[in-house]
Amino acid sequence: MSACFVVAFSLVLECYGQKLKLPGNASGPSSRTTQNAKDDWRELISEEGRFKIKFPGEPVEEVNKFGTTTIHDFKVVKPAVEWRISYADDENFARDPTSLKETYSRSVDSLQRENRKLILKKDIYLKNRLGIEFILEDQDSISTTRSFLVGQRLYQVSVKKQKKLSSPVEADLSRAVKEFFDSFNFWEANEPQPN
Repeated sequence: MSACFVVAFSLVLECYGQKLKLPGNASGPSSRTTQNAKDDWRELISEEGRFKIKFPGEPVEEVNKFGTTTIHDFKVVKPAVEWRISYADDENFARDPTSLKETYSRSVDSLQRENRKLILKKDIYLKNRLGIEFILEDQDSISTTRSFLVGQRLYQVSVKKQKKLSSPVEADLSRAVKEFFDSFNFWEANEPQPN
């Protein structure tokens, strides 16, 4: 698939798309959360999505439709910060590393419109899978996103924060963002769920 889908995927997440079902707790039949006793962080394990991640609170799931593609979106919204993981499947995604890298790059470049400024764009790897990390800034917020294509599934993990945060809050948030991104893990359809 072209960069257009990846761009559309990112834009739909920002605009929330057409809802297929009402938002609800993310602990449905194919996902569950567990809470750490010492803080508010909760691990979300999505069996259908084949991923796990820790959120700073109870995530809410929304299912959005973009054309024929269904996007599953889990998020926690706190004052001045939004935490999110989304995934979608499409059999037409690029598979070879060169095409995938070009698709990621064109997608991020296309997002630099509507007064958005690209702060960072770099290749990243998770479980030997090529991904991309990018940071976009607009008038009011800064968004950090990591995207990975695993088979036919595209994952996007992101944090969007308001720009006007005090220094102590910013320092705490930086540690929390690192914990959020570092907690993300996925598994393939033919793999057992990791511990």
